[in-house]
Amino acid sequence: MKGFTLFLIATVCSATAADRRVANVPADLAVFESFGSHRLLAFQVCSPEHCWHDVFVQALTNDFPGKVLCTAPIVEFNGSSDVIVKSARQSENDAAVLNLQLISSHDAFEPYSAKLTMQKGCGYRLDPNPSKGAG
Repeated sequence: MKGFTLFLIATVCSATAADRRVANVPADLAVFESFGSHRLLAFQVCSPEHCWHDVFVQALTNDFPGKVLCTAPIVEFNGSSDVIVKSARQSENDAAVLNLQLISSHDAFEPYSAKLTMQKGCGYRLDPNPSKGAG
C-alpha cells in the first residue's frame, strides 16, 4: 500500500509540473516550428477588424534542451498587419530551410509560398520576397 501511495503522489506531482509548463505557453502563440538548430514562432495580433501574425526566428544551442542564442523578427512580415502563416514545414533536403504557406488576413494578396533559409545566428534569407508578392 505504501508503494502505491508513493506512486500516486509522484504521478500527481509530475502532472502538476507539466501543467505549469503548459500554462507558461503564451496564449497568442499561433505557430511554433523547430527546424535544425532554429525555430519559428508566430504570434497572433488582432485589431477590431482582423488578426495577423508577428513572426520571429530563434537560433538555439545544439545541446538538449537547447538555449536561445538570439531572436530576430522577420521584418518582411511584422508590422504589415496582414500576413498569416498558414503552415510551416521543414524542408526534406535541408535542416536549415523552412517552407512557409502564407495568406492575407483580409485578402490584400493571393496566398503564396516562401522559403525561409537560416544563415549564421539569426540571419535569414526569404524567397520569394513578400514585398514583391504582397498587394
